[in-house]
This record gives sequence, C-alpha cells and structure tokens, in this order.
Amino acid sequence: MPAFLAWSISTAKWRARTNIAENEISADAVTYDMRTTDNTLSFWLYDPTKEGSLEDVALALASVRDNIQRLDLVWVDQQQVEQINLRIETTRGETPARYLQVNHRDVVGIDLSRLVALARNVANAISNNQTRRFTEREVQTRFFATLLKTS
Repeated sequence: MPAFLAWSISTAKWRARTNIAENEISADAVTYDMRTTDNTLSFWLYDPTKEGSLEDVALALASVRDNIQRLDLVWVDQQQVEQINLRIETTRGETPARYLQVNHRDVVGIDLSRLVALARNVANAISNNQTRRFTEREVQTRFFATLLKTS
C-alpha cells in the first residue's frame, strides 16, 4: 500500500472554473494553497491502512490554527512526489499533539516547474476524490477533545 502526503487545501478554489477551461488548474488555488517557504511545502503522513491516520493529520493541522473552522484535506501519493524529483525530509511537526510530531514531512527543492507538476498531482487527487472535509463541529468536538487528552 502506498504512503501518502496530506495537507489542508481550499477545495472550492481547486474546483472553481472562473475564466479557465474544465481541464485547467486554477492559479488562485495554487497561489492560495501551495505557498512555499524556502522552496519547501509542509505535509503530514497519511497511511490509509492505519485507522485514524487521516484524523491524525486533521488533528495536527487544526491544533495550530488561530480559530476553529472546517478543514479540507487532500492527499497525494508519496511516490508521485518523489518522481517529480523532490526530496521528502522528516522534520518535527508543529503541533501540541506530541505523538504526531514525527509524522511531519517537508517536500524540499520546489522550483516553478516542480510546483506545476505537484499542482497537477493535487488536481488529479481532487478529481479522484482523495479529499475529506472535516466540519467545524467535528474539528471542535473531536479534535480538541483528543488534543486535551494527549497533550
């Protein structure tokens, strides 16, 4: 079973078709969701064979937000990211849920052409329903209750 890299996106921006064709990728989505720092993007490991793995990603992301809001996640195949010739580095994730900090990964070495290739992978993942929305209520009741127990 492949390993996946997951992070938060604005699904609506990826699905929007204002002034572009159906098969094109929205620049608004890329510039909103794929902002790099030092040519790096932050991800969390998602293992679909482990129960609760995607919920752990949601917990890690929700725990560092300033306010409680819904959370849309997308996941891409780690092998596809490596085939773009990007490095995946294990880095300690910023989350108060200490047991999840080891699940953080940075994708490093992103230039413009690799960013476009990565955006294509994201668009394909969205088309293939590799997304999950966690409602504001789920985030509030489920994740913060868990966070209080584990921190």
